[in-house]
Amino acid sequence: MIFPRFSAEASHYKSNACYRGHVSVPQGPSLSGLVVPAYRPLPVTQSDCSGCNSQCTDDWHECKANYVTEAAGVACIFFPPACAMGGAFEVFCDASYALCKLICLTGRCCPKVCDFPDPLHPGSGCCDAGEHCVDENDPNSRSGCCPSDRQVCGDKCCASPEEICVGNFCCPPGSTTICNGVCCAGTCTPIGDCCPPPNRVCGNDCCPPFSKCCRDQCCPTGQECNPVDGSCWTPTHGGGISPCPLGREFCNGKCCPTGQMCCNSWWDPPGVADCHDALTCQPR
Repeated sequence: MIFPRFSAEASHYKSNACYRGHVSVPQGPSLSGLVVPAYRPLPVTQSDCSGCNSQCTDDWHECKANYVTEAAGVACIFFPPACAMGGAFEVFCDASYALCKLICLTGRCCPKVCDFPDPLHPGSGCCDAGEHCVDENDPNSRSGCCPSDRQVCGDKCCASPEEICVGNFCCPPGSTTICNGVCCAGTCTPIGDCCPPPNRVCGNDCCPPFSKCCRDQCCPTGQECNPVDGSCWTPTHGGGISPCPLGREFCNGKCCPTGQMCCNSWWDPPGVADCHDALTCQPR
C-alpha cells in the first residue's frame, strides 16, 4: 500500500524553514565550559536539513491522522477484531518516519561525514560537500571543516586558497622546499637555512649574487678564487698582491713557471698575455 506524500522522495522537498538551535551553558559565573559543536555544515545546508526533518514530521502526522485514526474508528465499530489494523498502520507510519529521518540524517544533513552523526542533533559531525575534515581545533577551519577551495597539508587546513602544499606544510606560491620548518623558494644550506635565488649555497652559507664561492666561503664582491690555494683573493691590478710564490709572475689566472714572465708574444692574439720566455715577448 502506498500512502500519498509519504515517501523518501517527499522528504527531500525544499523548505524555507529556518534552523534554530540552543547552546546549553553550565550554570555559574564562568563560561569556560561552553562547548562549540565541531563539524557543522554551512547555514544553508543546516536550513535544508531542518526542512527535510520538518517534512518527515509533517508526513508522519498526516499518516497517523489519515490512516491510523480512520482504520481504528471504523473497524472497531463494525468489526472489532479489525481494530488491530489500526495498530499495524501505526507501526508502518512510525517505521516510515524513522526511515525518512535516517535519509535526512545521512543525506541532506550530512553531505560529508567527519565524525559519528548525532541523530539528536542533525548535522553534528558533518561538513559540507567538497569540504575537508581536519582537527576541530584547527584555527583555519570552521570547527574542523576546511573550505573546499583550500588545500589540506599534513591534516592541516591552509589559511588561504593561494597556499600550496610542500610536504606537510602550507606554503606561499613558488615555494619548493622546507628549511628548518620554514617554507623556502630555493634550496637549503647544510645547516638548514633557506637560500632563495639568485643567491646560491656555498658551504654552510648562502652567497649573494656576484659573490664568488671559494673553498666553501662567500668572498666579498670583487674578489676571486686564488689560483694557488683556492681561497678568496684580490687579483693583481696595478701593484696588488700576487698569489704566486716569490719570484713568479701571476698571468691570466695562473702562476708562470720560474724564469718566465707574463707578456704578449709574437704569436699571441693582440692584447692576450701569457707566460713566455723573455726572448719571445714583444716589447712593452
